[in-house]
Amino acid sequence: MSSEKKSFVLHVDSLVVLKKMSNEQAGIFIKAVLQYQEEETLPELPFGLDLVFELFVNQFKRDHEKYLNILEKRRLAGAMGGRQKVANASTQNQELAPSTNNDSVSVNVNESVNVTDNVNDIKGTKKFVPPTIDEVSDFFYSKATDKKLGYEYSKEFAEKFIGHYTLTNWKYGKAKVPIKDWKLALANSWNVDQWIQEQEQKKIKLQNNGQQQRTPTVKRFTGGVDPPPPGTPFGQL
Repeated sequence: MSSEKKSFVLHVDSLVVLKKMSNEQAGIFIKAVLQYQEEETLPELPFGLDLVFELFVNQFKRDHEKYLNILEKRRLAGAMGGRQKVANASTQNQELAPSTNNDSVSVNVNESVNVTDNVNDIKGTKKFVPPTIDEVSDFFYSKATDKKLGYEYSKEFAEKFIGHYTLTNWKYGKAKVPIKDWKLALANSWNVDQWIQEQEQKKIKLQNNGQQQRTPTVKRFTGGVDPPPPGTPFGQL
C-alpha cells in the first residue's frame, strides 16, 4: 500500500481461508499479498486464488482508508491544539466557536473543519453509524461456537440483520428504542448459535423434501383391469 503506512493487517477470520489451502497454494497466496503491499500491483494468480485475493484486497483498502482517516483527524486535532482546547473553548477568547448544530467548529486559523467526533466525545455521546456487512459478519463469526458453521452463515446473517434494522430505522422493540450500540443489540436480541441451528434444520428439511419428490411411484393394478392369471405365458399377454 502507500509508503505512509509501514505495516498491514491480516484479520484472524481471514486466516480461515488460508487454512483450507494446500501448503503450495498458501505460499503462492502469501507471496502475492506481500507483492501487493510493496508494489501496489495485482499479481497474476491461478483461477480460484484470484477470487479469494480480491476479498483480501478489498479488506486491505478498507483498513488503509481507516488509517488515513485517523491520520487526518490527528492532523486536524493538532492544528487546533488538541482536544483540551476544544473542551476549554469558552475560556480561551473563543478560539474555537461551536456552531449551533454542534456538528462543526470554526477555528481561528482561517480554517473550518468537521470535528463531530471530538465534540461528541466531550459530551459523552457518539453519533450512531450503521455497521457494514463485513463488520456484522465478523462479529457474528466471533460469537459462533461452531466456527465452521459461523463462517458459512456469517454473510447471510449480516444481510438479514442489516436489512431488518434498516427497515426499523435502527430502532428495536415495541418502544422503538434507538440503537446506540449495534453489537449490544445483536448480542441481546439474537442468539447466534440458535440462529445457526435453525438454518441447519431448514436446510435439512429442504433436502428431505427434495428426496421425497424424486422417489419414483410404483404403479399397481387398479379396478377395471384384472391382472393375467398365474402361469400365463409372456407371449399371450
